[in-house]
Amino acid sequence: MKLKFMNKVFIAFTVIVALSFCSGQENNIQNKEMDLIQLKSLLSGKEAFLLVDVREPEEYASGHIPKAINIPQTIINSKTTISKKDLFIILYCRSGNRSAQAEKTLRENGYNNIVNFGSIAKWKDALVTGDKPE
Repeated sequence: MKLKFMNKVFIAFTVIVALSFCSGQENNIQNKEMDLIQLKSLLSGKEAFLLVDVREPEEYASGHIPKAINIPQTIINSKTTISKKDLFIILYCRSGNRSAQAEKTLRENGYNNIVNFGSIAKWKDALVTGDKPE
């Protein structure tokens, strides 16, 4: 009897988690670290967002997530280069440190719709090489 109850609790929890990923609401992931499933969902959807690789240009060219643009963290620190402050922005780098620093800087400059994906190592699919987003 107890096992059946635990199975029902597990199924209910799984459904709630799945619905949160499929809801399409950006608010579910704002101000949190984004996971791989959420990023892949955004990349395949039609919502407007900006995926920013904050590593140096050489690192970006050696392999980046599809559709990502390159704005090095050092440039974000010296001047903000993103014109729309309400645009949904996803940041990542090699380890998550530079993207966290870039997130902090952008928030200090009035950008609030930001999520830190963290490390590029979380991306399990093929990377794009070269200096273009795709």
